[in-house]
Amino acid sequence: MGKFLQFELWKNCHVGCKFCFNKYQPTSNTDDKLVALNKMLYVLNSDEIDEYDQVGFIGGEFFGGQLDTKEVKDKFYEGIDIIIERMKQNKINRFYIATSLIFDLNPEFNYFLQKFIEAKVLKRLMICTSYDIEGRFKTHKEEQLWQMNMLGLYEKYPMLPIHTQIVLTQNFIEHVLDNSFDIENFCNKYHTYIDYNIPHIGYDYRDKAEFDKLVPDFLPKRNDFPKFLHKTVIEDKTIDINRLFKPETKADVMYLIYINTIYRIVNKNYKTVLPFGLYNKSGYIDSDIKIWDDVNTFKEELNE
Repeated sequence: MGKFLQFELWKNCHVGCKFCFNKYQPTSNTDDKLVALNKMLYVLNSDEIDEYDQVGFIGGEFFGGQLDTKEVKDKFYEGIDIIIERMKQNKINRFYIATSLIFDLNPEFNYFLQKFIEAKVLKRLMICTSYDIEGRFKTHKEEQLWQMNMLGLYEKYPMLPIHTQIVLTQNFIEHVLDNSFDIENFCNKYHTYIDYNIPHIGYDYRDKAEFDKLVPDFLPKRNDFPKFLHKTVIEDKTIDINRLFKPETKADVMYLIYINTIYRIVNKNYKTVLPFGLYNKSGYIDSDIKIWDDVNTFKEELNE
């Protein structure tokens, strides 16, 4: 696998997850979107693109009405056409696009997929979505819509890869430990594979305690995490400890919009852009020990 270039084109999102770290970010209007799309097109037409064999787009929700003017839509698909042409030339091996899948599978989304079908590169497109037991879906109907779309996509496009992100929250850990959430059954049912995110509280809270009052059972308890690892890695063999928190969908370079400014982030060094202290607000609710340290300790014990 080579290098991965990602574009976060805008942050507009209709999902409204309780724990979203972008929830108080300003949304992009048409002019903002055009600035981001023009930057994307500039990079895709430059020599820089030759460094990468994977490219990804993050919204917003592109297919939830956000390609809302002809100029925005035309420039978005101009970028898609460049990427597809490079896929046909085997210069790009994989294209990732993020979507909530909390919308009716509309003509816009089907039009997007049809471009990859006609170019015979659909199996090298990857749909990147997210699922969380608590906090992501505002209603049970939204969760049912996500489930229906996952099943419907596989039925109609069985060769289309779908990747799912789950935040490793205390709530999720408890559901796995008491067997009310079965990782293997979930992956088999929805024809997906899971990557996990370390939970953090975002930009807009003073500390973990303040956040925990508003979103309880989000940040994990340190005592439960080794139990989770033992069950999923050793007993059930549903998590590869060597891939945990190391998703293939993490970019080497990202063009990111933050407070209406475009930044180029290299080697995942978001600290050059994100507010100071963010990375002290991740991990456990009851310990300042880093989750990464406990993962490495677990790996060392496995290898003894």
